[in-house]
Amino acid sequence: MIYTFLILALFILGCREKEPEIAVVHDKPEEIKTPEGMVWIPGGEFSMGAVENDQMALDHEKPAHPVAVDGFFMDVTEVTNREFREFVEETGYVTV
Repeated sequence: MIYTFLILALFILGCREKEPEIAVVHDKPEEIKTPEGMVWIPGGEFSMGAVENDQMALDHEKPAHPVAVDGFFMDVTEVTNREFREFVEETGYVTV
């Protein structure tokens, strides 16, 4: 009886749809030149959110779940509000 249950459970688990694997950009692609004044931040995976028994966490912070982030470039120095405003005015960039 227990063996039948185990075989059935393994069969059911084996038939489940597998979540698609996400290809995360860890390393900077060789064909992309590093912009002046910037550094490459490697991509990776991390756990985002709060654990279920965290009483200080808000409901929308639960449950903790895996997140994948592609690598990206970041300025070496901070950008001031004035610099960002000038960038927006020059490029027409629209923020979210």
